[in-house]
Amino acid sequence: MNRYTNKSLLLVMAAAGLAGCADEDLVNGPGRDTVKIVARMAPAVQTRTCVGGPDIDGTSTGVLWSPGDTIGVFGDSGTRNAGFVNQSTANVAEATFAGQLGAGERPQYAYYPYSPENASASATAIAGTLPMTQRFDMTSGRLEGDYKVGTLTRWDEDGSEFTFTHLFSLLRFTIDATGTRLEGERLESITLTLPDGRQLGGSFTVDATAGGAVDWTSRPEAANVLTMDWTDRPVLESGANYTGYITCAPDVHEGDEIQITVRTTQFEATFTREALMDFKANSVYTFPLTLSLFKDMEVKARPVFTSFVFAAAANEGKILGKRLVNDGLLTKVIDVAGDTLAIDGTTVSGCIPYLYRFDLVPTFATPEGVTVKVDGVEQESGTTVQDFSQPVTYTLSNGEQEAQFTVEVKNTGLPVVVLEQEGEGDTRWDAADLMVYGKEAEWAKTDKVSVYEADGTVDVDRVDAGFRLRGNSTQEYPKLPFAIKFDKKQSVLGMPKHKRWVLLANWMDRTMLRNAVAFEIAHRTADAFGDGLGWNPRGTNVEVVYNGRHVGNYYLCEQIKIDGDRLDIKDCYEDVVEDMGEGSVTPADCGYLLEFDDGYDENCKFITNRRYLPCQLKDDVPWESSSAFRTFVEDKVNGVEDALADGDYARVYELLDMNSVIDQFFVWELTMNNEYRHPKSLYMYINGDSKLFAGPVWDFDFQTFPNEENIVKLRPEYGITTGGESGLITDLPDFGEWMYANSAPDAGNWWGGKPSSPDKFDAPYMWYPLLFKDESFRQRVKERWITIYPALLSVAEEIRQLGEANRLSDRFNEAIWPLDGASRKGGNPQLGYLPDVNGDERMTYDEAIRNLEAVFSARLAGLNSLITSGSFVTDAK
Repeated sequence: MNRYTNKSLLLVMAAAGLAGCADEDLVNGPGRDTVKIVARMAPAVQTRTCVGGPDIDGTSTGVLWSPGDTIGVFGDSGTRNAGFVNQSTANVAEATFAGQLGAGERPQYAYYPYSPENASASATAIAGTLPMTQRFDMTSGRLEGDYKVGTLTRWDEDGSEFTFTHLFSLLRFTIDATGTRLEGERLESITLTLPDGRQLGGSFTVDATAGGAVDWTSRPEAANVLTMDWTDRPVLESGANYTGYITCAPDVHEGDEIQITVRTTQFEATFTREALMDFKANSVYTFPLTLSLFKDMEVKARPVFTSFVFAAAANEGKILGKRLVNDGLLTKVIDVAGDTLAIDGTTVSGCIPYLYRFDLVPTFATPEGVTVKVDGVEQESGTTVQDFSQPVTYTLSNGEQEAQFTVEVKNTGLPVVVLEQEGEGDTRWDAADLMVYGKEAEWAKTDKVSVYEADGTVDVDRVDAGFRLRGNSTQEYPKLPFAIKFDKKQSVLGMPKHKRWVLLANWMDRTMLRNAVAFEIAHRTADAFGDGLGWNPRGTNVEVVYNGRHVGNYYLCEQIKIDGDRLDIKDCYEDVVEDMGEGSVTPADCGYLLEFDDGYDENCKFITNRRYLPCQLKDDVPWESSSAFRTFVEDKVNGVEDALADGDYARVYELLDMNSVIDQFFVWELTMNNEYRHPKSLYMYINGDSKLFAGPVWDFDFQTFPNEENIVKLRPEYGITTGGESGLITDLPDFGEWMYANSAPDAGNWWGGKPSSPDKFDAPYMWYPLLFKDESFRQRVKERWITIYPALLSVAEEIRQLGEANRLSDRFNEAIWPLDGASRKGGNPQLGYLPDVNGDERMTYDEAIRNLEAVFSARLAGLNSLITSGSFVTDAK
């Protein structure tokens, strides 16, 4: 026992249980006039807060203190309601409580459970409420309404000891449904109904100075009805007994008729017995409910739903009969009958992630003889259509009882995109069991695209379109990305009209939000000035249904294209020729969208002369060696490198739009997207005879907002051992370091041939290492950052909001496309190669969102410190 000091008091509780005598009957028993129920407790028994077992010594009920239990203590020098906390880490019969009193003050009175609402109460009027409905489950054994007061039995310099006494009676039910209609049912509750005028619970005060005298301060409606809600809903198996506990005010008297009602999922069993004794406080009474012995027990079918299903057969085109599931290694398609809703009390609910048609036919089951109505109209299972866009109230009746059930079905809260492919494609998508169109396939003209708002409002109604695979490395993942081309320009979800749209799969992105966050950063950066980054893609997360299969959460966004509602520059060559005729077009008449990407798979492409950057045009122009268009583009780009090599920054400024170049740099560095090292997906454009502009930004699903600590740990666990010094880890800076400082350009890049030696890799970081050698460039970076930085501070809140909007969707998407697990460790034929990691692969969704926010915030602070202090790297290669 610990010594009591002037700041803390340690209370040691003696062990005991609730004792009972076996020779006293409570109520009349089945098959004869009485049933053995319980006995009295010993007068000096201490009580605990959870039931540890039916018996601890053959005559006592084991009630235990639980970790975290708190008692309220009153001192002899005026301290009121001091909270003393159980120091035990397990359920125990004897516990030590610690708390604080005034200097030299002795504990005088104590009660359980502690309530801060008694802060101003005196020990003569401690308030509490004994619930009329109390929850119990057999796993925890936790009691509700377990009120007791403690009497000081010992005090010395080593501490104090209290004896606690129950204010009320403890009832123990043991139920066996073998051989009755309740066998095999799930037990929901047991209710005791006493004669009118009895009070089994309610609000009260207790006088701890008078041994626990209770004074009722309110009388609830139906104060004579006490219910135990059996929250773990055990199945009443044949030959099995189930034990539960409830606390009851001892207002039960000899001769009282006690109606006992046992409720299961489908049935309600009722019988009545007579009390043979008066109940007492601090005593336990056992109700042995072997139901087959109660010959007068009346069993009725309850007006309840026993199942509620939306069957695919009854809801064709609305409820899908195929479902993608993951077996721990592979994602595959299985046939399903439909979607089953959960029944919890009088609430029926479920989430169908892709749901966009709410006029549905439910298939439901009830006990025999129960009628089902909505607004007075009888409902037929599997036939009657209801509008479930709002919760629907069903009224069920068995002729004597009536119950109302609220049925609510929802989707994930995201828009839904429905793709209907008519023909058979040329590429197999194993995970979805579909033949889709490959990246190089001709665009279909008569496939259909529909888009629905989350509330079912039609946004795009079966419009003619084609869709095919897109991307490079992302085609190697199980979850495939797609491009859409409408037959005519089409507005989608409030975004401006265009033919071309993209569905990004984000398979490598645990948050599903990296692209959305990066685009938001770009938009805020562009909005801070009118002379930097121009147009950047807009988009939103959606659920996608492809030929009757829900394939998960995708990011639907605008594809980067030259257009008045997108990248608003001069038309591309093909469009200009249509307007002017081929012989009349000059290079200065056209707009050019360039992508620096080591995928290097477009028709018009070249390697720059000095830093060996892979540059390609997104729209074809005449590209023979003598073409004026080819010369025009190559001279623009190579001219920048020549001027940088010569240190001619005046010429560089004539060729490059520095504001957009700086703003794009902010996006790459802030997102920590290390793909601009190669580069990959780095866009620039030329508007006629203009300078070379940077933007739009693109491709942030991977190597973005990385968690370096987790990357280091996860790579070997996933078996990622290749890459050596080229791995993602090596080039990751701390939050307060520059990525471009790792520049290591080499003439033997792998898009121009084999590396010149095994330890050299592509890391030119575009032209930024050379631009930062110029003082005026560094000064302009600082000036623009000072204006842009405040607009970026609230991006963290945007991350939280996006995370909340996609949380429910993640539950379904992660079940289809798990990012962790066996599929990442090799042996998965759906995975074209073993991809690297970002550090959040083993996080829950909420953890990943918090990680994304934390990494962004830390990087923002790090960049702000670097830029405002002028800490630039000027000697990078």
